Amino acid sequence: MSHHAPSTLDRAERYDPLFRRRDRDRPDVFETMLADPVLPVDKEALELAVRDLRRWPRRYLRPPLRVFSRLCLFSIVAAKRLLPFQFRSHRLLDFLCVGFLRHFVSEEAACGILRHFAIETQLINFVIRNCGANDIRRAELLPKGLGGLGDGAVMKHDAGIYNLFLDLGASERASVLDPRPVESLDFAELEVASLDPEPGRFRLLRLDIESALYVMSIFFCLLTTEDEYERAVNSFQLDESLMASIANLTGDLVFRSWTPLRFSPWLAIHRDVARDLYWHALVHEYAHGRLRQMRDRLKSATRANREWAPELKAHEWGTEG
Repeated sequence: MSHHAPSTLDRAERYDPLFRRRDRDRPDVFETMLADPVLPVDKEALELAVRDLRRWPRRYLRPPLRVFSRLCLFSIVAAKRLLPFQFRSHRLLDFLCVGFLRHFVSEEAACGILRHFAIETQLINFVIRNCGANDIRRAELLPKGLGGLGDGAVMKHDAGIYNLFLDLGASERASVLDPRPVESLDFAELEVASLDPEPGRFRLLRLDIESALYVMSIFFCLLTTEDEYERAVNSFQLDESLMASIANLTGDLVFRSWTPLRFSPWLAIHRDVARDLYWHALVHEYAHGRLRQMRDRLKSATRANREWAPELKAHEWGTEG
């Protein structure tokens, strides 16, 4: 009887239970997202995102909501330009957004929105801590629950990225153009605190995050002035400058590749706001995850050096003797 060495396929089938369950002719999109070893995204956050993407509203409600939202945005902007006054109410905007998140948006999507607020603040502060200047005000917006998205949080969130580059440009000591030694970088404050999307609350509907953003963009456009709305929707292009700053400071050029929305001198008010906002949040997730990976590698290297240092020193002494 002839025997043959087990092939790679045989070994995979024998030792990988997921391999046996997987249909290799019809690979699953969501399983691929979760298994992809290249994505620099926190695994728990990725699992939340996949659960949200699996919800039925993404497939059946998002397409009509997208059309309805874009028509509303176009009409509202046109009306604001024709009317002799600009109507706004930030207090009503806070009330509608928080109430909508509590009663019509999935827990995973609500958590994703809270997480984005925290991550953008942490990325801004990473640049501030490592730019070499102490005259730039830190970002402080770190809501941990849905109630924290009131009190002008949406407006403050959009202002944060603008203020970063206004402050960097005004500072005589700040520089984000030259790389720093990795061991000198300050990787503090890259942990996202426990977030409360109020999972026990009764919800009339559980919209996925993109569907929710199509609805909330209507609230935002209606209840802000045209200038405020234009400033907010064009803040996404500043991701190019943010990622370039992080790439320059760390010497890791991969950050520059994560900017699908580029060219801050190009302004557009009629755009797919919810899609662009979702991409913007993903860019920040990627960058945040990459920084955490760099921090963890630096910690591992430092720990290894400490463990080997006594042995190396003893070896040197023995050689000298």
